[in-house]
Amino acid sequence: MADLAPRVELTLDNLSYGGDAVGRTEGKVVFAAYGLPGERVRVSLSEQKKNFARGAVSEVLGEPSPERVQPRCEYFGKCGGCQWQHMGYDYQLASKSKLLAEQLRRVAGLEMQPEAPIAAPDPWAYRNLARFQVSYPEIGSGEVGYYRRESHSIVAIERCYIVHPRIVSMIELIDRFVRVMPHGALSAITVRVSFADESSYLLLHQGTTTVNMGDVRRMLTEWVKREQVAERYGLRGIATLPPAARQRGRDSQPQPGDIGGEGGEVAEVSAYVLWGKGDFSEQVAGRTFQLAPAGFFQVSSQAAGELVRTVNALVGKVDTVLDLYSGVGLFGLSLLAEKQVRRAVGIELQTEAVKAARENADALKVGSQAVFQIGRVEDVLPDLLADGLQAEAIIVDPPRSGLAPTALQALAEVPAERLVYVSCDPSTLARDVAALAPLYRLRSTRVVDLFPQTYHIESVSLLERI
Repeated sequence: MADLAPRVELTLDNLSYGGDAVGRTEGKVVFAAYGLPGERVRVSLSEQKKNFARGAVSEVLGEPSPERVQPRCEYFGKCGGCQWQHMGYDYQLASKSKLLAEQLRRVAGLEMQPEAPIAAPDPWAYRNLARFQVSYPEIGSGEVGYYRRESHSIVAIERCYIVHPRIVSMIELIDRFVRVMPHGALSAITVRVSFADESSYLLLHQGTTTVNMGDVRRMLTEWVKREQVAERYGLRGIATLPPAARQRGRDSQPQPGDIGGEGGEVAEVSAYVLWGKGDFSEQVAGRTFQLAPAGFFQVSSQAAGELVRTVNALVGKVDTVLDLYSGVGLFGLSLLAEKQVRRAVGIELQTEAVKAARENADALKVGSQAVFQIGRVEDVLPDLLADGLQAEAIIVDPPRSGLAPTALQALAEVPAERLVYVSCDPSTLARDVAALAPLYRLRSTRVVDLFPQTYHIESVSLLERI
């Protein structure tokens, strides 16, 4: 069928946070996916409003941008997982720094030139996690893949160039697995693979059909043995999440373009182990960290090492560090292991993450110096301060939604000399920097690229007490 979408021709001027290039025509702003600044393009529109329109570049008219490259992936432009494979990696880094500076200027009113971005060790095959969506177009069939761009329909894929090769090797297996499960039993499957030893884990997100877990356990045991999954793929375990599992304090609803972990997730609820072990581990900067199969962890294990080193350098050497949204203890425990701090106090809402953090502290032989509390920052922090807690430095690593107003109020009561803000969204970072302005001055910021080929921006900023 011919494409009947309305088209416009325009020159693109800039990039917007969200990955699209931006231009204007007839007084209307047009967001164009897969375009580059400076190009004259034809755009097929998918959405039109009074003051703006959205679409995708269908043709570059004239000379393409010198920053344009041939996308590596055959699904690029259909699958929503990558937005920037059409631009060279150096340009991606420069663009992320520019977008970070623009958000700080527009939202916080700050003119801040970010420090040189830290590149990913490898801009390909870097992800340790992928979430494959599952749909059932008809009885007796199942589709597995990523969300289509700007849609919740699925693009079936056979390969993905930004995930660990072991995840790619498991796609066909996952497809067969969906077909043997009861119709409608699954909404998604999250696959984790450790860069340390290439072990894997499957997390099943339940669908609309109620299934008997006893029957599923028996079926899985037979399937694992028949397919030799443990031997061939280093499968450590299979666990399940109930329908519509939501997170406390972490963004949980999958959005088009997210393939798991971009906003600080996988889940908050305890996963029910169906087969194998109930834990998983990964290495960052040479240290092993235990985590729950459904727990949050940085999706790029190698770049997470750069993130840790950057945070360590900004914290410096202090007596006590307060590690907020501490997860499994990645930042606080790394500082203790490096002997940069004498004591680390973490606050994390996810119960299983706190349990793992305490185990990680013991494994790193710093258990007596680490305290991890379960709860919301705004609930737990005032009690700790009332008990006499003092900290010279604070680390915050909130989800994509940033710091809640009540958390900002609690932070104001901590007379720390410096605050290191790890952010996965420059707009909420800028909002929170503006809110903290009466107490803290932004001293530095920089991109640490955890998400090559995508518009997602991870940054680390240093704020100093006024």
